[in-house]
Amino acid sequence: EELLQGADEACLSELECARVAQLFDQLDSDGNGVLEYTEFLAAMTCHRSKMSRKACMAAFRSFDLDGSGSISAEEIRQIFARDGGSSQSVEQVLKRCDINGDGEICFEEFMVMLRESFNGPSSTSVTATVGGA
Repeated sequence: EELLQGADEACLSELECARVAQLFDQLDSDGNGVLEYTEFLAAMTCHRSKMSRKACMAAFRSFDLDGSGSISAEEIRQIFARDGGSSQSVEQVLKRCDINGDGEICFEEFMVMLRESFNGPSSTSVTATVGGA
């Protein structure tokens, strides 16, 4: 809401305001209408035009609280509790990102989620790669 108000005050066109709203929706990965720090961090470190694997790994590690190499539902709950997200949001994130259905988000699944956040759903063979992990 604040973002759209700022876009309106900046005299952006309707098309530009729609793009701002679309971008916000993509960045708001848990869909709660608030852009939390962790969502902002992931977006900024993995921006499409500068998407380096090293920067994305650093963002991934900030979510992988126990250093296990994957992000568990409990880690997502801890992050959301810290940032004010709901437990329903945890299930939404897992449903969206856990491609192989093991209940955790590995780095490759994290990368798919980031790419889709900026580029939209992809029909690449990444799913097959993650599915075999």
